[in-house]
Amino acid sequence: LLPVLKALWPLATTENVECRRMSGAMTNLVFRCDYKGHPNGMGTMPACFAAGSAPKYIDSVIVRIEGLPSYDRAMELKCFKTAAQVGIGARLLVKFANGRVEECFKKHRAMGPGDMTEPVASSEIAATLANFHTLMAEAMLPQVRPDGRQQDNQDEEVCGWGIWDRMQHWAGSVQQRGSTESPEMCTGLTDKVKQLQTRLEASFPLWTTYGHNDLQCGNILVPCGEWWWQQQQQEQQHSLQQATTAASVSLSRQAARKAHGVKLIDYDYCCWSNAGFDIANHWCEWAATYHPDNSFALDYVRNFPSPAQQRHFIAAYLNQLLRLHGMSVAPHPSPAKPLPPSVSAAAPGARAPATAPNGCPDHAAGSGNDDSPGMSDPNAPEKVAASAQAATVLGGFQRWVLRVLENRRGAAASNSEGNSCDAAYDLQASSLSPGQVEIVVDELCAATQAWAAASHFHWGLWGLAQCNTSSIEFDYVLYAKQRLQQYEDLVGRLIGR
Repeated sequence: LLPVLKALWPLATTENVECRRMSGAMTNLVFRCDYKGHPNGMGTMPACFAAGSAPKYIDSVIVRIEGLPSYDRAMELKCFKTAAQVGIGARLLVKFANGRVEECFKKHRAMGPGDMTEPVASSEIAATLANFHTLMAEAMLPQVRPDGRQQDNQDEEVCGWGIWDRMQHWAGSVQQRGSTESPEMCTGLTDKVKQLQTRLEASFPLWTTYGHNDLQCGNILVPCGEWWWQQQQQEQQHSLQQATTAASVSLSRQAARKAHGVKLIDYDYCCWSNAGFDIANHWCEWAATYHPDNSFALDYVRNFPSPAQQRHFIAAYLNQLLRLHGMSVAPHPSPAKPLPPSVSAAAPGARAPATAPNGCPDHAAGSGNDDSPGMSDPNAPEKVAASAQAATVLGGFQRWVLRVLENRRGAAASNSEGNSCDAAYDLQASSLSPGQVEIVVDELCAATQAWAAASHFHWGLWGLAQCNTSSIEFDYVLYAKQRLQQYEDLVGRLIGR
């Protein structure tokens, strides 16, 4: 590591630099390095990150050495840089051939499995994930071409995978190569991916977002010390009493970008997915314990979040998402508002799904943007496509809420359940009633439970793909077997075979 570190610390030697390998990384080798030498030998934060302030000297860094590729490295690097640019991620310090040196959050520590179950921590993780989904989707969209591919500054096209693209890639690779330890698990995988995608998107459609997709405890950092937990408990109680205004939306986004509390790191598996997959994947990690020797234990019976814990997480996630989208919870039920003609005239489920980046369907998509560029512009067709694509993704959450409430109102009317006005909502409304929020929480909880099957299958495929290629000591086959067994159980219980 010393030659790499000398780019940042010119006076670095084996005597004044301390490096230790971080446990829990099962794809790359990750080290924390601390400089103990003379201050004249320390590097500073790059000028683009230190503008308008005194130079920030760096005495601790993270060095990441890439393993064999199981993810899109070019996209991961773009995601890493984007997260730093929007203020929610670590900053790149040095890039080398098979890895990088990045900022170290030395005043933070990784969560332990027990930390994630604490109500205060769970709420903060949920709110931080809502920030990530919103800010990253907005920031990554301009880099996506109308054909669903991504282009960097050198005009080199890099495929921006969606979650199903990745699973198909892994499934095809495993089927072709097979496994000497468990050949029976390596057949028919590509068909299973297609079937699972079809079932989930038909029965539990959600909006498209840019997901982290690997929210295990080691990838979640919290400030060191007890003060943070006490402060967050007080802030959460205060935030529930605040109304949402245009000013508070702006403040919510500014606070999201500061990311002074919980931080999400390691973007190896970030890609276009949906909230249900990302949240379900995090819940699955509640059941996992990863030990320093790279052994693990998975207990989904005792450690998977209870229904009450699931609702707590979903409510915190939705509360932050509503704020970021300029919506809030009304103190009293809102009067029924008429639905837009384009929605009220359509039967539930009658709209054809629009397509978001990389073929991820947005089942709550609308019809486009009134501010489309004029057709006299020679680039107008591409601009119209890109504008519609952006509207599809960035407006997907509001349209999903609208569809959920419309479907619930229709079901209540057909079942003669009495007054169902509380389910009525339109895109111009600035608040939801408590009853509407309960409906949305119910729907997202049910969908997320089903999307856990996709998480299990995703990481089962990952284990099979890694078992013959990775040099890291980890029982990938056992891990794959346990995740795929959970997938089979969930498919039969929640989705139907």
